[in-house]
Amino acid sequence: MTAIPRAAIVFSQTFDPKSILPYQHEVSRVGDPDASTDPESLPILAADETIDTFELVPSEEALEKGLYLLDTAEYFTTISDRTIQFWPAIQDDRKNDPLFTPGTVRLSLDLTFTTTATPPNVWHYTLVLKVGGQ
Repeated sequence: MTAIPRAAIVFSQTFDPKSILPYQHEVSRVGDPDASTDPESLPILAADETIDTFELVPSEEALEKGLYLLDTAEYFTTISDRTIQFWPAIQDDRKNDPLFTPGTVRLSLDLTFTTTATPPNVWHYTLVLKVGGQ
């Protein structure tokens, strides 16, 4: 079992393997009321900085447990300004897996993005979904 980093961002909503719902992650910007001033915290964009490119992929362990991101005409990963939206899914043959009931399993996704700063900043951190059946 791969350890999830202590500083990972954990979504509060539990993801039901049978659902199709979007998840969003907004990167903080300097001046946001909830932006951390701790230099060791997760990424904070400068006032004029935006996300240029990004990659969001399930961890190896999450892939082994059936997690993937939908990539169809209707459901696909997008970015708007500093908000990344994605549609997680569990492989059909794993949706009823006892692993997901009762309780939850934490599955991680690796997020890497490059900003428009000069020179560009490159950030990498972990997002965590709590997956559990209802």
